[in-house]
Amino acid sequence: MPYCLSNLVSSKKAAFTLAEVLITLAIIGIVAAMTIPTLIAKYQKKQILVQLKNSFSVVSNAIRLSEVDNGPMSIWPTGAEMDVNAYWTKYLKPYFANPVLCATKSDCGYDDDLDREKWSCGSRWGILTDDTRLLFRLKNGTIVFLPRNSQAQDGTPIYASQLYIDVNGASSPNECGKDVFMFIRTDKGIMPYSSPGKDCNTNPEFCADTIMKNGWEYPEDYPY
Repeated sequence: MPYCLSNLVSSKKAAFTLAEVLITLAIIGIVAAMTIPTLIAKYQKKQILVQLKNSFSVVSNAIRLSEVDNGPMSIWPTGAEMDVNAYWTKYLKPYFANPVLCATKSDCGYDDDLDREKWSCGSRWGILTDDTRLLFRLKNGTIVFLPRNSQAQDGTPIYASQLYIDVNGASSPNECGKDVFMFIRTDKGIMPYSSPGKDCNTNPEFCADTIMKNGWEYPEDYPY
């Protein structure tokens, strides 16, 4: 019997009180509240990298296929030679899986309050499809935009050498350097927009180039 009493007393001493349990739960809750948002943000940024690499691959491959049939992208017609619908129908649409041409940004899922300046690296392009530009959505949700880059001497728009790729579609944050990245067409196909001596810390339009040169990973000083 004394042994049993001793055991019982020891058990009572080892038990947690309700107050101790509540305090422990509160501490766990505080730690979780502090760490979970950070973990979620890191996961989302990692997903952006995966989507960026995949979107770049999809768009690059489609353009390469089109170049096999239609010649190098650098010699494709300009606005002075072909209207946008013909350009879309011949050079782009057949080489993507079920792409959708968006007449306006709303057709691609963007809200009316979209910040065009943040989205387009400060250029404030009107994100729509008309006789000067193309906006379309891919099957995987990626949105691609080809704006008017310049005008011919007669004022006719020349189709851009630039491309904007929104890797997660209309989902936030819809900001250049975060989920929107800028590319340019070259003799080797499309490549991240770059300039000697400049990187993502200089301007968000160079972020795709910074990430690609870092092995498709964010460098330690990545600003976005």
